[in-house]
Amino acid sequence: MAAAAITPPADGAREWLRLGRVAAAHQRKAEALAAEEALAHDRSLPILLGAYAALQRAGAFDRCLGLMPEITHHPAAQGQSARERIQRLRLGLAGQLAMFDLIPQRRACVLNTVPDRLCYVLHNSLPFASGGYGTRAHGLSQGLAEAGLDVIVTTRPGFPGDVAAHRTTPEPEKKDGTAPRPAGSDTPDEPEIIDGITYTRIVRPSRKGLRYVQYVPAAAQALEAHFRTHRPALVMAASNHLVALPALIAARRLGLPFVYEVRGFWEVTRLSRDAGYRDTATYEMQERLETEVCLAADRVLTLTEPMRDELVRRGVPADRIALAPNACDPRRFTPAPRDAALAAELGIPERVPVIGYVGTFVDYEGLDDLARACATLKARGRAFRLLLVGNETTSADGHGPIAEAIRAIATSGDFADWLIMPGRVPHEDVARWYSLIDICPFPRKPWPVCEMVSPMKPLEALAMEKAVLVPNLRALSAMIAPDRTGLVHAPGDPLALADALDRLLDDPALRQRLGRAGRAWVEAERTWSRVAQGVADILRAIMTDDAFPGGARA
Repeated sequence: MAAAAITPPADGAREWLRLGRVAAAHQRKAEALAAEEALAHDRSLPILLGAYAALQRAGAFDRCLGLMPEITHHPAAQGQSARERIQRLRLGLAGQLAMFDLIPQRRACVLNTVPDRLCYVLHNSLPFASGGYGTRAHGLSQGLAEAGLDVIVTTRPGFPGDVAAHRTTPEPEKKDGTAPRPAGSDTPDEPEIIDGITYTRIVRPSRKGLRYVQYVPAAAQALEAHFRTHRPALVMAASNHLVALPALIAARRLGLPFVYEVRGFWEVTRLSRDAGYRDTATYEMQERLETEVCLAADRVLTLTEPMRDELVRRGVPADRIALAPNACDPRRFTPAPRDAALAAELGIPERVPVIGYVGTFVDYEGLDDLARACATLKARGRAFRLLLVGNETTSADGHGPIAEAIRAIATSGDFADWLIMPGRVPHEDVARWYSLIDICPFPRKPWPVCEMVSPMKPLEALAMEKAVLVPNLRALSAMIAPDRTGLVHAPGDPLALADALDRLLDDPALRQRLGRAGRAWVEAERTWSRVAQGVADILRAIMTDDAFPGGARA
């Protein structure tokens, strides 16, 4: 092609675009090279539009943004059809990166802020979502309040009406006796007080029917109004960028300092399930958006050392990153004797140990590996019961593909009559089910997301004096001192897991010793009060530092 003389130039440009699309099947970046060749031949509007699309597919997002002014002001861009096509391009991946142009320059604070007041912006929260994300937010908020901060929590604009018509847990009865407002209402709920923490909602905009580049500016405007009402001294937002970027824009408009709490890398979670996802423009954009928010924030908090390492790899300065690890409240998670009535109802013999898991059934949790390990235990002649409490993200009744795979393994391993899967249980009954469990394995897969992101469930199990097993993954093994507070086994290896379980089944005294030491470690190192005190110190330093415009108060 480079040696061929094709006339007129537009024909040569079109041929380069066609060639690039073919070459992309073998090497995605080759499409960007072909697009540049096309532009060197011709810059008519069709070629500009085609090159933009090609560059976007190749992940050359900055180059796309550089072309957009030329496209917009092209003489042929005045017709309705051309304007509609240009608008479709603006709504695409490269347009998401343009949202960072909405962040204004730092300025002095324009609000009469309330001292020590923090507006904490979340993806979801109690009482609508009771998973690990909401639990962490609530525990950290309580700890920050104990440390003297005035915490006001709000969820992203549109939540919860943009995800479900019902709460995942019942709404508390209102004090005046009126019926609770349904989750999908267009009228904002009155602020809810849960364990002393104020939760607020912003009904609009909803993500429903909006593309990213439409939602972000609208959400930023709504959050700006929210911050004007509550007058925080600092804004903190938790993952991911869809939550954090609008909050960052709104905070900067008002001259408020902004902290980003990186709880995970959602693109890495998907990558763990789909190895081919890494070589896509979507993956590149998700990583870029997360990184750009971190770079724009005044400070970044994250959960684990591996997550900090990943952020540094992406270009975030190490001295701007602080750890705020997962924790739990040992006052809520306390040891309890086995619930004899529930055990009898389930047919669990008095002296038979129970291996158990309580939580969401997700592929990376490795529950299938746990079932295979239990099949090995049965073949060795061990007596036990396997109790798996929870459901799948794809199924409200717990009968999704993961549960079915576990049942199939139990059947083939001849322990189906020892498998107990009640599905999801009421939140207030979780302690009863936990009381039945003697051994708590967390056999997460050796996938990138599990290497980096730490769960909270092992901490809660430790606080309840359970014997905990975890694979040798950095994010998990940091919680466990081998043979002191729990056991560690090779990741992704059901036989190694079976050996560790076998050891615990054979030694009740070891289970008891590990459980007691585990709770003592949680009480000393991983309470929300302890973690939040460190976070509060960081936030107060920013609130009162003249180096952060808007931080120091008159």
